Amino acid sequence: MFVQAPVRALRVRTLHKLQPRSLTELSGIHGRKVPSLSRTLRLMEGYGLVKLRRGGATVRALARVTTFVVVLDWARGRKSDR
Repeated sequence: MFVQAPVRALRVRTLHKLQPRSLTELSGIHGRKVPSLSRTLRLMEGYGLVKLRRGGATVRALARVTTFVVVLDWARGRKSDR
């Protein structure tokens, strides 16, 4: 999650602004295949960032958060700072 956090944050922003009606519509916006996008969204749902609403054969992703705060710990893992 953390390596691609900025990219995923943009996806949540897209969900919030454009409110696509299906994963197929969202995949067209982002240029990603539905299965790949679905995996990412399930991961994001686990973190509480999105809600996946299932209705028959259609899955719709809804943004649960709209604001992010990014905290970077630059000292972590540096031997000279220990």
